[in-house]
Amino acid sequence: MNEAELEGLVTERTLALLKANAEMEAFCYSVSHDLREPLRAVSATSKILLEEAADHLSASEVQYLKRQVAVVNGMSELIDDLLLLFRLGRVDFRAKEVSVSDIAASVREDLLSRQWERQPEIVVQPDVWCKADPGLLRICLLNLMENACKYSPGRPWVEVGADRNGAIFVRDRGAGFDMKYAETVFEPFQRLAPDSDTPGSGIGLAIVQKIAERHGGRAWPMSVPGIGTTFYLELAGPARVGRDPDRYRSAA
Repeated sequence: MNEAELEGLVTERTLALLKANAEMEAFCYSVSHDLREPLRAVSATSKILLEEAADHLSASEVQYLKRQVAVVNGMSELIDDLLLLFRLGRVDFRAKEVSVSDIAASVREDLLSRQWERQPEIVVQPDVWCKADPGLLRICLLNLMENACKYSPGRPWVEVGADRNGAIFVRDRGAGFDMKYAETVFEPFQRLAPDSDTPGSGIGLAIVQKIAERHGGRAWPMSVPGIGTTFYLELAGPARVGRDPDRYRSAA
């Protein structure tokens, strides 16, 4: 095969791959639309019954309806996460100097505005910076910080900062897990807690890993059962305290 034939084959296969990706994306959006419509109907009907007929229902019937609404919300979240996971390889990517502390503080406000059985305590180390896409970094921190709150059996405690090696960390004092599962936690739908105990789509950590890889970095956990878990992120550049690299000081 000469050079011209090789170039022609590469072009042909590239076009075929682009066409296949476009068809897959169209299929995913079509499926997501078809799934959302019946979910909206189920959710709307359940909410109407809860609002207008709750006085005529037994306690168990009310709980069934509430559970139905929760399941629908979980399915909607799963659809959103699957679409995001699919799009991450092609999403516009612009890494720049960003304040990890500001983004984590914004996520903290979002989480604290929700209804929790026990209000979380979330500590954000000040003046942490790194090179990353700000939108994708926020998605990472939201998934990791939300998981840290979910997996804490008592009052959730979460810390976000940067360690001496330039990795962003999200640390909790939750249930922890055996490190033999360290690789599988990033696989879609792999959960270390029963679904009934911990809500979620089972896609969040797969999204975190995909975003880290999109930056040319990585994500990894360190965990001790009964003590807690720390997830680390390396993105497009090392994290540090202070914008001037010469002023770097350890936060570990």
